[in-house]
Amino acid sequence: MNMNPVQMMYWMTLDMRFDYAELLEPWNNLGLGETASGQVCPFCGGGDHREKSFSVTRKDSGSLVFICHRNKCQKAGAVSPTGVPLVQVYAKTKEHKVFEDSTCFLDEGQYKFFEEAYGLKSEEITKAGFLWVPARNAVLQPVYGPDDTFRGQVVRRYSDKKINTYKADKHGRYPMLAWYKGPKGFDDNHVVVVEDQLSAIKFSRFHNSVALLGTALNNDFALEIMRWSKKQYFALDKDATTKSLAIAERWKALLDVVVIPCNRDPKYWESCQLEKLSEKATPF
Repeated sequence: MNMNPVQMMYWMTLDMRFDYAELLEPWNNLGLGETASGQVCPFCGGGDHREKSFSVTRKDSGSLVFICHRNKCQKAGAVSPTGVPLVQVYAKTKEHKVFEDSTCFLDEGQYKFFEEAYGLKSEEITKAGFLWVPARNAVLQPVYGPDDTFRGQVVRRYSDKKINTYKADKHGRYPMLAWYKGPKGFDDNHVVVVEDQLSAIKFSRFHNSVALLGTALNNDFALEIMRWSKKQYFALDKDATTKSLAIAERWKALLDVVVIPCNRDPKYWESCQLEKLSEKATPF
């Protein structure tokens, strides 16, 4: 079988406990673009209550993308039409620093800074939970998951753009993605993927959004984004369109990406630009 370097990398990390072709055989008849939801997971069996929390989608490439929404399982990935795994989840044991500095509420001048520089309203900053870190002359920006689980903090100094990221616990159980729900919540089935939290907050006026806190998209990030959305609009900063296209190419087995070329960083966009994704979008 011919595999590209990305597929080969994942093949080398194959969990040999599972015969993926055999386990996913019941869904081999799915047509291109079809999804089977409400299935019993072949990996965990649905637990004691045989929960129907598993879903499988046949991508246009022929690969099968699968995910179990049961909290004690959450098995997810993609396999080629012949059952070769394309994506695996890596276990992480790295220890992370935990933020411990004192904080206080933002003052009127700091709220005014966000409004004048980025067009963010004071109520949006308050809702996002931003705080001031006097010892660092920096802003603490909490990071929450799509289920509102607290994941850590970004400490950003806007005077020189210095950024530090801290996990909520030393071993960092959750991916450091900052999620913001749009007006319709996650029933809306799509998400706008951006680099920074300010852009994500602005997009959340109209859409679900998630900040990568950079431009990297690793396995854990891709699998979580897949779990919480069916279509993904990538609107990275203006200097990262090439990066967006590379991400779309690498992860097309899992994600349905639309790349939005940006002539200006999204954190500076007006509401009319933030709302109408399709006008700028280029399907990948």
